[in-house]
Amino acid sequence: MNGNGHARMETDTNENKKSRIEYVETVPSKVVHIRNMPDDATEHEIALLGIPFGLLENIVLSKKANQALLEMQCLESAIMMVSCYREYQVTLRGRTLVMQYSKHQHLELHSENSSIGNAIQNANCIVQQDLSGANSGMPTTVLRVVVDNIMGQQINHTILHKIFYRYGKILRIVTYLKNNQYHGLVEFGNHIHAFVAMLHLNGQNIYTGCCSLRVQFSKNRGPLEVRQESDKCRDYLNNPLTEEELISLRRPTAGSVRHHSNNPVHVSSNFQNSVVPNIAHQGIHLPVGMIAPPNTSNMGINELTAQLAALARQS
Repeated sequence: MNGNGHARMETDTNENKKSRIEYVETVPSKVVHIRNMPDDATEHEIALLGIPFGLLENIVLSKKANQALLEMQCLESAIMMVSCYREYQVTLRGRTLVMQYSKHQHLELHSENSSIGNAIQNANCIVQQDLSGANSGMPTTVLRVVVDNIMGQQINHTILHKIFYRYGKILRIVTYLKNNQYHGLVEFGNHIHAFVAMLHLNGQNIYTGCCSLRVQFSKNRGPLEVRQESDKCRDYLNNPLTEEELISLRRPTAGSVRHHSNNPVHVSSNFQNSVVPNIAHQGIHLPVGMIAPPNTSNMGINELTAQLAALARQS
């Protein structure tokens, strides 16, 4: 605390400490300490991280120290956030974010920076829409995915799994063709992981320049029905990934990927050359060559608020 009773940013004193990916255990707090952020991180991106877990209270950003403090309105929200992002790590523009509880239980400092106020206000607007249905007591864990502008690429449950598994445990995936457009239903183990995946993947491209994803919560609350498995659908609970498939997630795919029936599933050359992270270090990030990074200068929380509000009205 400084002389005015305000919380100071918890910065490490040397460069080595700032770059280390490690957790310093502290007691749970409503304030989440985020380290190892890129130099150009924005208040909107920090707010985006907290949306799936509850209402936001305050943000302090130190770009020079590559760190931020995000205060949630209730302790339970902060606990869920830290737990989720430790299991499925967040990567922002190539830097893995480290999240832990702050030493401070509350942030006294309220910045006059309008960007912080706008980020918090717009983020809380999305939270209050209750898109997942969690506040009603009947949260949905199923995401509806529409793939636009496929340009001859093949879309199946294998490709969707490679994209979505980084955000949480996948239970079932069903894909289908409707009006000459690829659709998919992706069922997660819980609604928070589904919410995180939706916020991070909506508007992204599977391949650079094509296969744009439109992701929203589905009216189908699950469980999805998989009557007969094929390259279009799979129940990952009843038919878990084989050792061969787990290995394929640790390295770039070569040739074809085989699913549970050992019949080859053709994967395009773009996907074969994509970077697939080690499954032991699952993280929320955008692999080079698989998903094009968003244009952060044009894709702020304000636009996201408008998009999600429109989706809520349609559902």
